[in-house]
Amino acid sequence: MIALSNYSKRTPPTAKCIGDVMLFSAPLLSGAVMAAPFTDEVKMWVVFGLNVILVIGKIITKFYAETDTDITPDINQ
Repeated sequence: MIALSNYSKRTPPTAKCIGDVMLFSAPLLSGAVMAAPFTDEVKMWVVFGLNVILVIGKIITKFYAETDTDITPDINQ
């Protein structure tokens, strides 16, 4: 479930992996676009759009949690 209250909760491994791949692929895809045979204006907009989409995807995965467990352990147990 995606919610703002999930920010401090543990992100599921699958969602974390997807977010990390999105974040780490940004420079690779930006470099590939810069080598493509497009005009400079098109390259600029494609790189901008890719980076915005990939970084927002990473941010969204941070707010995803499957369980209600918190990262910090409960001291009272």
